[in-house]
Amino acid sequence: MDAIYPQIKKIADRKLRQLVVSFAEQHEYYARKEDAEDECMFASEQFVEEVIAALGDRPDVGVITVGKTKPYRKYCRSASGHYVVRVGRLRIDFTARQFHPNFGFPKVWRVSSREDSWVREKGRSLNDGIHYFSA
Repeated sequence: MDAIYPQIKKIADRKLRQLVVSFAEQHEYYARKEDAEDECMFASEQFVEEVIAALGDRPDVGVITVGKTKPYRKYCRSASGHYVVRVGRLRIDFTARQFHPNFGFPKVWRVSSREDSWVREKGRSLNDGIHYFSA
């Protein structure tokens, strides 16, 4: 599992790690640039719904805009930014390869507690229960 998805080593929670691998296997097409383009919000929402179903609703789980922050600043041209999954201080991006072929699939990174403290909840969708954040 770690050999196929090396970045999942950054995920300490075993259940979350299994969810990431399962989602990546089911949606391996997101590893291709042409299939990942413009799918960031949809892919992130899909995964957040799976996290909520498996781990319960948590205030630190949701979709976050990261298009104007590292490492996306030089790649993302969208005015609305780029959307990834937030699970506490972890960021998980299943569509990162639309920007660079060497980005992990999925791309997983941890932000500092200081950087995470800047996160603000933009709202919560009443239809799907997903928290939306901005950095």
